[in-house]
Amino acid sequence: MIEDLRRLLVEYYPMAGDVYLFPGRSDGHISEDSASRILRGACLQAHHTTNQKNLLLKAIQGF
Repeated sequence: MIEDLRRLLVEYYPMAGDVYLFPGRSDGHISEDSASRILRGACLQAHHTTNQKNLLLKAIQGF
């Protein structure tokens, strides 16, 4: 999973702004609080998706 994240970030980097990997809208970068909130939400979504896939696999294997 971490290797996938590293690959995505490496692929994203050329598309990022000159100074910041994830440029903001106004003063050039997003605040630490915003970055934290975004990352936390992404992690929760990934965790939820993984749990759904695991439940589906268990259901399929049960038949």
